[in-house]
Amino acid sequence: YEEIGERTDVYALGLILFEIVSLRRARPRGAPEATILNALEGKLVPLEHLDPHRSIPGDLAAIVHKATALESAARYASPAELELDIQSFGWGQAVSARPDSLLRAALRWMSHHSRTVLVALLSLVALIAVVFSWSLWRQVEQRREARANEERLAALLTRVGKRANTISKTFSEIEGALGAFSSASAHAVSYGQEADEQTYSNDDLGAAKDDPSRGPPDFRPLELFRGTPTSYGWPVNVYAPGTAARHASTRRQLSPLRFLVPGLLARVKAPSGDPPPAGLPGAVIEKMFLGLESELFWMLPGQHFERLADFRERPWYRLAARKRGFFWGSPYVELSTHRYVLPCSTSIYRGETFLGVAATDLTFARLTRMLRLPDVPHVRETYLVNRAGRIVVSASDPTRPADTEVSGRRPTPAFPIPGLTPVLREGQAGYFESEFQGRRALLAHYPLGVSGWQYVVWTEPPTQAE
Repeated sequence: YEEIGERTDVYALGLILFEIVSLRRARPRGAPEATILNALEGKLVPLEHLDPHRSIPGDLAAIVHKATALESAARYASPAELELDIQSFGWGQAVSARPDSLLRAALRWMSHHSRTVLVALLSLVALIAVVFSWSLWRQVEQRREARANEERLAALLTRVGKRANTISKTFSEIEGALGAFSSASAHAVSYGQEADEQTYSNDDLGAAKDDPSRGPPDFRPLELFRGTPTSYGWPVNVYAPGTAARHASTRRQLSPLRFLVPGLLARVKAPSGDPPPAGLPGAVIEKMFLGLESELFWMLPGQHFERLADFRERPWYRLAARKRGFFWGSPYVELSTHRYVLPCSTSIYRGETFLGVAATDLTFARLTRMLRLPDVPHVRETYLVNRAGRIVVSASDPTRPADTEVSGRRPTPAFPIPGLTPVLREGQAGYFESEFQGRRALLAHYPLGVSGWQYVVWTEPPTQAE
């Protein structure tokens, strides 16, 4: 008698597997004494299916025989090994109970790589054609080249579509987070209770650079903003000089939003393979802000603005003021860190009463990474292009202006290759070829579902790329 252990469990599982596979009892039928004797001697009936017209696959039979081997040393060492072999059988892979011969391994490989085998057979046919007739070989070669070009084009269009869908999904997630922020802001301004806690003005954060006691506890330089002192725990409130008392109540009503915004920022995840910005793991957008008609500007994270401007004249505010829905605008230079950003804005309403605008933005550092296709060869440039055929942003654009005095909108130049604008107006995915500076250019384009823009990839035609 053997000691009870994992191999005993394997034997019991093997008997169960035996009866599941064959639909028959594993032990020979007989008197109780004979049944006990058969169990002691490990006797089993032949492993055959109850239906004589059905056979049990050899690999599966080998698994059963190994699991029910009389000698424990011949069985699987543990139920986990038995499970692994059963999974391998289910996946069509070789099992340890019946190692593949060279022929079986070759046949199994061919069944798993039928397309590769088919390509090899087609290549063989082409080679035979060369031997018998140059003309026939040339025809086959031309068809092969055409098919390869079509496959490369199809692969390119597939990658462009996948990347466009990723960008569109990210934009939709941003709109969802901004919508939640806008709704919470409207409720806070209209019905929110005043929080009994410290709020910080732009002057407070300016003074905190020299006197930390004037600012929030977490107000410190962040790598994400190139060392700009920042607080993700407390927002900044900006208002005209001499109006602090008028805005005191609204500031305290908005203060609880500081607990909501970090979760909304984290909700929008970076696309797979796209590293998140330093300091804010996984996030695509870095901040949310709002401007109220009462002349109060609120932003988290809290930062000090060296230069102040009427926020109602800023591009993000004018983009959505007194409009319904979400709006993506042309790039502009943000005031706090002087970077190019792409705004997304929506109006805040209480019923039919316009209260202000809530917004967020995408930095060019993040946006240009989203546009790139590093694993696709012969790509010259990638773009977001609006329906007017003007370039919103390209993957090679700088992330900030060279002139530190620039603070307005960034120009949106016309797309340099003719013929794209009429195609984009149709709002469909596709491609077309054009001539530019003496070379053929292939333009693949795919619409984004949320902004009316198109993702455009400029590459070389397959035949020219070769």
